[in-house]
Amino acid sequence: VLAELEIQKPDLVIVGSYSPYPFTEAQWVEGSARVFERLAAAAGAVLVVPGTPSLGFDGPGCVVRNLSATGEIDRSACVAVDRVPMVAPVTGYLERAVARFDNVHLLDLTELVCPGGLCSAIDENGIVVFRDSQHLTDSFVRAKIPEILRRIKTIGVPGFEQQ
Repeated sequence: VLAELEIQKPDLVIVGSYSPYPFTEAQWVEGSARVFERLAAAAGAVLVVPGTPSLGFDGPGCVVRNLSATGEIDRSACVAVDRVPMVAPVTGYLERAVARFDNVHLLDLTELVCPGGLCSAIDENGIVVFRDSQHLTDSFVRAKIPEILRRIKTIGVPGFEQQ
């Protein structure tokens, strides 16, 4: 993939990450930096999205189990409070690797997924956040597009100034 990107020279490459990989701090920082170095040379800009917290339980299952007879849900029944610290170290490692390159940017979406450090199966607008214990639903992500674009503009990714 890296070799093909070096040939194609795209304007933007978006790279996602997954926090539970059992790498050491040095492996995260240095290994990521090696990949980012090639991407930075190949692309106009690189956007790195660290892994967001997982829920730790089946989100839709929890929602269904906690629906009232009238179709209302007690959102507090499907909340995890301890998930953000699980991804924070890797986000920091990626941030350190990204800092070495002018055209590589970090887009941390943790606060969108788990506002105030609380990960919930359903958001404040009634949208189901997780389609299982770790994957975000399409409807949740689509609802967050305006905020994601605002954040991309804020961090200065070229090409998003006029969006």
